[in-house]
Amino acid sequence: MIRFIAVGFVMMVMARSFATDYLAGIGVGVGSGNIWNRNKLYVAAREDRKRFPFIDSEGNEVDNPYVFYLVANTPTAQLLGFLISSASQQQNLDSCLPQNDDENSPIHGLPLWRIDLRLLRWSAFDWEKVLLSHPYGGHSLLIRGDWLVRELTDSDLSAETSIDGVAAFDRLFYGKNRPKTEAELFAFFGVFDDLPQVVIDSKSPVAISQMRWIEYLDRKEHGDMWYTRDSKRLDSFTSPIERPEGDFIHDGSEYIIGIRKHSLKTNQVCRMQVYALGQPIKDEEGNIIRTDLVHEAPVDLVKDYLAVRGITAIRDQISCINCHVEGIRPMDSSAFVNLVNVLGVVPGRRTQEELEELQRKHYASLSTAQKRAQEDYELAVKLHTGWTVEQMTQMLRTVVDGYDANLTIADAAIELGTTVDHLKEVLINHSRLEHNKQAFSAAGSLLGLVGGDTCPRALFEEQYPKLDALLKGK
Repeated sequence: MIRFIAVGFVMMVMARSFATDYLAGIGVGVGSGNIWNRNKLYVAAREDRKRFPFIDSEGNEVDNPYVFYLVANTPTAQLLGFLISSASQQQNLDSCLPQNDDENSPIHGLPLWRIDLRLLRWSAFDWEKVLLSHPYGGHSLLIRGDWLVRELTDSDLSAETSIDGVAAFDRLFYGKNRPKTEAELFAFFGVFDDLPQVVIDSKSPVAISQMRWIEYLDRKEHGDMWYTRDSKRLDSFTSPIERPEGDFIHDGSEYIIGIRKHSLKTNQVCRMQVYALGQPIKDEEGNIIRTDLVHEAPVDLVKDYLAVRGITAIRDQISCINCHVEGIRPMDSSAFVNLVNVLGVVPGRRTQEELEELQRKHYASLSTAQKRAQEDYELAVKLHTGWTVEQMTQMLRTVVDGYDANLTIADAAIELGTTVDHLKEVLINHSRLEHNKQAFSAAGSLLGLVGGDTCPRALFEEQYPKLDALLKGK
C-alpha cells in the first residue's frame, strides 16, 4: 500500500531542475561524488521478484514475466497509483496501487514500487510494446516513474513515439479491442442503446463558442458517460439553441466515461474518469459520416487555457485531468436566456414560455447526476492518493513540467549514473572523433552542457543509449 505523505511535502515545488530533485528524492545525492546507483536498485528488484516464482509451460521456474518495478519517489508513486488504476479495467483499486510496504522485501525503503500486470489486467505483450518507447534502457525490469506518468497522460505524444502509433493508455486499457470511432467507443462501454439526457452549457471554459451540447448516459451499475458536441461557430445549422432537438452539425466531441472502482480494504465504491476526443468526418456537403477518435482537439474548436506542457491544444488524458478538477465541470443554466439575447442566436423567435420549456428540458435531473459524479471522482482521488483533486492535479503538473525541463550537466550525470567530470570527459573525447561529429552536432546541446548550457529532454533521451554505452566503455 502506498504510504500517504504530508500535503505540504506533496506540493513542494521541485526547484531549478526536477531531475536533480526527483533523483535526490529517491535517495540519490547531487554532486560529482554522489551518483544514482542503478545497479543497487536492479539487484534489489531481482531479489524481490524471486519472491513471486513463475512456472513456465514446461514446468521450469523462470523470472516472473508479469512483475516490474517503478523507480519513483513517494509522491510520484502515489500519483502513479491513480494513473495506473485509470488505465486498468481492474475494478478492485487496491490491486492497482504500486507496492512497497512489506518490511521483509528487498525493495523496502528503496525508491522501488512493484506492479503485477496480472493484477492490473494488462497483457504482457501490450506492456512490452509500451516499454519499447522507454528511453532509459539497460534493465527493462526497472521503469522510470516520471516517464510513465507522462506516457500514460499525454496520449498524443505517446502515440507519436510508439512503434505503431498506439498510445500507451489505449494499448493498456483497451487491449486488442481498442475503439477507433465514436460508435466503437459506445459499443465498448455498452451505451449505444441508452437514451441520453441533454443539457446546453452556456459557460464552457474551453469551447471557443462558449456553448456546448452535453449528453448524459447513465450506465447503471457500470458507471456513466458524459459527452459533448462542440461547434466552431454558431449559426442556424450549428447552434444547439437554434436546433434544440440535436439535429445540428458539430465539429468535435469530448467523452468522459465514469468507471466504477471499489476498495475491498475500505469497502467503498468510487468512480474514475476515462477521457476520449472525437473528430467528425464529413462528406462534401458537410454531413457527418462518422466520428473518429483522436488524441488532440483543434485549437479553433476548444482550447486548453491552462496550457499544460506549454500546449494550448486539448490532449487526452492530461488536459482533461487538469481541467476537470470538479469531476464534471459545473454547468450554468441561469445564463440560458441571457445567452440567447446577447448572442442573438434566435432573436424574437421564441416566447418566454418556450424558453422556459427549453430550460426545463435541457437541465432536468442533471444536477443530481453531476453532483454524484463529482463526489465519486473526489473519493476516487482520495482512495488512490490520499489527496484532494486539486492536490493531485497540481502534483501531475509538477511531475510533468519537471520531467520536461532542460537538463544541466549535473542532472545528466545523475541520470546516467556517473560523475560530472567523467561525463564531461566522455562528451569531449567522443565529439573529437570524425565519424561522431554529425551525431554530436545534433548533440551540440550535449556538448554545450560542458560549458554550462542546458540540454532539452528530448535530445537527451535520443542520445541516452549511446551515452550510456560510452560511459560503460562499450
